Amino acid sequence: TKLTTTMVCHDNNNNNRMKSEAPKCSSLRWIANVSEDTWKTTSEQLKMLTDLLPANESERISRMRKAGDSRRATMGRVMLRAAASQGLGKAASEIEFSRTKGGKPMIQEAEAAERGLNANVSHHGDWVVLGMEEEGLVGVDVSSTTAPRANLTAEAYFSRMKDQLTAREWAAVRGAGASEEEQYHAFFVLWALKEAYSKAVGVGVCLPFSRLELSAPARVLCKAQQRNAAGGAGQRVEGEIRATLDGVAQSGWRFELYSLDAAHVMAAAVGPHADAVPSWHAARAALAPAPPARILPTGTPANSKPPAPGLARVEVCDLLSPEEAAAFRSCH
Repeated sequence: TKLTTTMVCHDNNNNNRMKSEAPKCSSLRWIANVSEDTWKTTSEQLKMLTDLLPANESERISRMRKAGDSRRATMGRVMLRAAASQGLGKAASEIEFSRTKGGKPMIQEAEAAERGLNANVSHHGDWVVLGMEEEGLVGVDVSSTTAPRANLTAEAYFSRMKDQLTAREWAAVRGAGASEEEQYHAFFVLWALKEAYSKAVGVGVCLPFSRLELSAPARVLCKAQQRNAAGGAGQRVEGEIRATLDGVAQSGWRFELYSLDAAHVMAAAVGPHADAVPSWHAARAALAPAPPARILPTGTPANSKPPAPGLARVEVCDLLSPEEAAAFRSCH
């Protein structure tokens, strides 16, 4: 089943496309399946998509040796440019991007900086996901929840990763079920949520995950809950998740968890702009000296934020202008 939002429209031939004249949309959650069975893009179409990207990004993708890596990276960048286009109400071809020192994508537009508009992408396996927000920072992560290697027991893997979770988090993983499958699922749900937070604030992999502790209801970590939600890709797994950093409660943060299929979850974290690392603030200030007009200070209650947006499953032509979509379809 394809999930849609009001920002995905249809032309008279029932082909999805983006309308350049669509109203600005500052809160988005998108997912795209790029498995070989779903991604029917030819090499010529892939080249056309990479040619739409900045030279440094297209060159980076061209150096990838595995087709799956190219598919995921290309779709992620195409999703990012389309989201920025919707957020700013201008053509994607007119928008430039950069990255902060922590690797967080930065929309190189004064309006985006003034509004605090920011976006993040992640890809893993068959899935590419995106989040965009204006009311706060956003980070997303998609993760497999199954054993990383067939010949590695959960006990051996967890021993290698022992410093990534706190004692209470490990207890939650062990309590998620007796089977390795259930415990792996709980571990990778926590991992994805931590990744989303670290990407939101702009530190990426530089944050030692043992500093960040997450508290989640048992149903959030439950494998059976994901099975129940997997009837439709993008089903939200309900449950309030709280975070502490170095023992200090991170008030003002909202965490979201979605089941994408039987083996993948998407996590999103949304929090106050003020919690971003200095490199993000410096990059934003270089575009617009004044702070975002709608900035949320540290400590803003999470329940005072607007609700999470609906999740939309998108395809390539949903993310292109009418002219680009026509050119894409004509490539063989």
